[in-house]
Amino acid sequence: MLPSDSYMTCITVLLSLIDFSLKREPVHIPSLASLAAIGILNNDSVLLQRAETSLRSRRTGLLKDGSLDTLLMEISRLQGRNIRDVSRTGIMLDPSSVQEWSNLSNGGDVPSRFARVLAQQDNAMSTEEVSMIFEKTGCLGDIQCSILLSPWRVNGWYALDALC
Repeated sequence: MLPSDSYMTCITVLLSLIDFSLKREPVHIPSLASLAAIGILNNDSVLLQRAETSLRSRRTGLLKDGSLDTLLMEISRLQGRNIRDVSRTGIMLDPSSVQEWSNLSNGGDVPSRFARVLAQQDNAMSTEEVSMIFEKTGCLGDIQCSILLSPWRVNGWYALDALC
């Protein structure tokens, strides 16, 4: 299905506003993220490349919730690259990042256990974030700790049920 004329007009206006914003502040993360989102929606490799290059170079210490990593992973997936490379790059930039080690883990492997160790030392993480990290190890004791930390999260209970 081809986009309508009004859709294309809106995209053109948005792109001009984003370009204006990036000319004033070339490292404006929300504008770069919007550019990437438009590139994803339109499957525009030029926009994706432009956004990815800028976002990758400025990602340390930004958006600790993982939304920037998720966006970069989606860009990598659309371009046919290994999405785990996003986390590997993040680890090289910030080796103590709990989020990056957690993204790299498959559950029950060394990166998930290392993420758990880092999460225990990170006083800035919420109990829900720590709980998610503990769940990802796949170990019975860690899943029980996860439930103790955040009993309202159903994922911990499902993980416990799957083990038993």
